[in-house]
Amino acid sequence: MKASNKVFQVAYQWMSCPLFQEVRRRIQNGECGKITHIRCNYNRNTNWRVPVDDARHERLLNWRMYREYSGGLMAELCSHHINIVNWVLGAAPVKVSGMGGIDYWKDGMGTEGTIELKKEEGHVANFYAERKKVEAVLSQEEIGKLDAITSATRKAWARGEAVPITVANNTNDDLETTRAMFLEFVECVRSRTQPTSNVDNGREVAIAVDMANLAMENQRIEHWRPEYAG
Repeated sequence: MKASNKVFQVAYQWMSCPLFQEVRRRIQNGECGKITHIRCNYNRNTNWRVPVDDARHERLLNWRMYREYSGGLMAELCSHHINIVNWVLGAAPVKVSGMGGIDYWKDGMGTEGTIELKKEEGHVANFYAERKKVEAVLSQEEIGKLDAITSATRKAWARGEAVPITVANNTNDDLETTRAMFLEFVECVRSRTQPTSNVDNGREVAIAVDMANLAMENQRIEHWRPEYAG
């Protein structure tokens, strides 16, 4: 391209966005100081698959779905993030690690919906319904079968909004959550029962932490071993 003296553009459109340009200017001017962490993500629930009448045209029309033609979501979406990070920092990666896969086609976080817990101790929870569940609930045939789905919930889902998950006597801050843990322990001592958090989950967490540290130290993937089971 450089030898041809032609005008050539790669379609990373965010670099043409005035807001991104201002963010880059501020970062490069040192307004954020030393950048130690950048987190990027996409949250989508759409389908790129094109209906195909003739199976012979499947790979021609749905090339994004096949590894021999596409770099998957890393190329199709996340390359935009990588490009912006490289651009604002004026640098390229010196080390890369990654893991992932297609765990469930049309994946989402769950087949019917997603639950999001927020705040440090998880004091706030919201439920996001998957599209197929919303469509089922909104149909007159299904509404009668789902008495637990209130009118307000149906309206929220129709607008693509979350529905709050509420419980009685919820903890409101970190101190209350810790207090609830100690109160459970006292009651378990009195009743001679095992607490919710006990030696079994404690062991598994400790092993997982050690696996993570070993993976970082040795720069390799650590696998769970059969002897780790209690």
